[in-house]
Amino acid sequence: MWLVVLAVGLAGALAGCSSKPGNPSAASATVPANPVVVIQAGRATVSGTAASVLTTTEGLTLYYRTSDTLSSVCSGRCAATWPPLLLNSGRPTATPTVQGELAVRSDINGRQVIVGGHPLYTYSGDTQAGEASGNGVGGIWFAATPDLGADEG
Repeated sequence: MWLVVLAVGLAGALAGCSSKPGNPSAASATVPANPVVVIQAGRATVSGTAASVLTTTEGLTLYYRTSDTLSSVCSGRCAATWPPLLLNSGRPTATPTVQGELAVRSDINGRQVIVGGHPLYTYSGDTQAGEASGNGVGGIWFAATPDLGADEG
């Protein structure tokens, strides 16, 4: 009997470690332990110039992908490079400088935070606050600004 319990437990543990593309658990490291996400305006060096951008509470630059629609098209390996900003439960909050409408939409990555109709991401190449090294990558990734989507609401 204990062998069956051990086998079932091991199978459950291995299933939780899946990294198949599109598996929301693959991006779970981006889900904050605190269920409140505060999006704020910060400063980052964007294409060599200091600029106002949206950031996480930790000061990491947030990005949007121009080819996204109301849901994310970035999952699997893409989400490993561009981790989606996810929220376990509740609603995100933002400082007053964020002009676009805040929302959360469930998609292939989980409950992804949206500003002004744009799903948000961080970039694995940014290692500290104030960096925006993902801006312009592939001609589709751009640093989110406080007015992102403000005129689309």
